Amino acid sequence: MHGRSFWVRRAEQRLGPELGQLRHVAASRRIHWAWLVPCIAIGFVYGVIGQFISSPRSTDRTPDRFEDIPLFMVVSLLTGLVLWSLTLAFSFRTLLVFDAGIVTSFAQKATTRIFYWNQVNPESIKAVTSQDGSGPTHLLVAKKLTKLSVRGKYAVVFQAVPAKVEPATNSSTEPPQAGFWTFETTDEPSPLVLALQQAMVEARIPGAERIAVQALPPVVLAGRTILD
Repeated sequence: MHGRSFWVRRAEQRLGPELGQLRHVAASRRIHWAWLVPCIAIGFVYGVIGQFISSPRSTDRTPDRFEDIPLFMVVSLLTGLVLWSLTLAFSFRTLLVFDAGIVTSFAQKATTRIFYWNQVNPESIKAVTSQDGSGPTHLLVAKKLTKLSVRGKYAVVFQAVPAKVEPATNSSTEPPQAGFWTFETTDEPSPLVLALQQAMVEARIPGAERIAVQALPPVVLAGRTILD
């Protein structure tokens, strides 16, 4: 299965006994290349500061700052790259579709968010995009709207509702808040939508058989769209 990283396999092993088989892995990624140059510039600033801090014996007659220019360049560049690499923590998000529901924020047990199928309104599931190809979530309006991803060309939207019957589980995760949730991705949303439909149909959720018909192809948003 595409996208089964170390973190996904770890979540699969931890949640599999409770949620069943992992059916689909949806990725949301947006690398912030625009931050690379500023981070490198900051790295050189730190490098200059380091030259003065690490050269306390330097005097006007015997300066020992910037004596090793190649080393200064390499250290400053590496410092900038390390700073930029920290932005990668905000560049990737993943959504998992299991037999029993949707899982996000699964890197740690305390942050794991689970949407069981009886907490998802199948009639609310839609795929949308925007005319200019930017993230479509900013065009959606709802009383409660939460984004589960970084910015992407497409967004899959669904509504979380209070479960009529609590799932039989010993999970310590908090139930998701009622409202609309979006997952943006640069990938074509059809595989995710079809995985949602198949899992909900097999879970015998009423109305799940029409998910693909109502959600695909993605609706192109021309302006602000009210979800409520």
